[in-house]
Amino acid sequence: MKKLVIFDLDGTLLNEKKEITERTKKILREAYSKGIDFAIASGRSQHSIKKFQQDLGIKIFSICNNGANVYDKDENLIYSNPMKSEVVKKVITFLRENKVNYNGFSHRNLYLDDREKNPVLTVESGIFDIIELGNGDNFPEMFKIIARQDEEALRKLKDFVLQQEFAPEIDVTITQPNCMDIVDKNCSKGNAIEFISKQFNIPIDEIIAFGDGENDYSMLAAAGHPVVMENGMLSLKEAFPTRALTNEEEGVAVYLENILNLK
Repeated sequence: MKKLVIFDLDGTLLNEKKEITERTKKILREAYSKGIDFAIASGRSQHSIKKFQQDLGIKIFSICNNGANVYDKDENLIYSNPMKSEVVKKVITFLRENKVNYNGFSHRNLYLDDREKNPVLTVESGIFDIIELGNGDNFPEMFKIIARQDEEALRKLKDFVLQQEFAPEIDVTITQPNCMDIVDKNCSKGNAIEFISKQFNIPIDEIIAFGDGENDYSMLAAAGHPVVMENGMLSLKEAFPTRALTNEEEGVAVYLENILNLK
């Protein structure tokens, strides 16, 4: 029977130094050698997670931009669901009117208003082509838009966004204390899991998923075996009873070592 293990990156597989520990790599490689498939499911782009795939040294699926893209084990794009240009225009116009800093992402491009004032450039400038958006009517399709504010303002912004006329066309999740992801309404990690399950004949009951944040809820709900990290959000812990140790305690590795009898 095929089995698939899916994990979020930040706060789940990665420690606080944004690294995969040597023990975790060893456990995942051992499970892989026994025929277990793996997938990364992240709000990050495929370019941003590629280094972690290379670090693991095994061929795995990747679910990127909170489910907007799915790549197979050979890094071929097999599923894509971008926001249409007219939706992108509505969202960015709203963010501009409310003076909210944002970044938009397509496969290879990062979109912004002001190159000089954008803090993400130091992180992403080597990964994407940076494009400044003008004030015209032509907006490209985008996989994801990230709105950036401080934590308290972001919670209020999310509520405000969900009151707008374009709200039924998007899905909104807070992925970090100062970051809110906006994607197409049909995008979620959960939908991406269901796609992989059907496409590769992997039974839902044989899917283990690890997560810690708001954007992991749909993934955990879709998986037959959902596991919440001890450092995860209270709302996730209330919804899903199974726990792994914290990301700092190598929770994913410890849990898999026990459940897959890898000791």
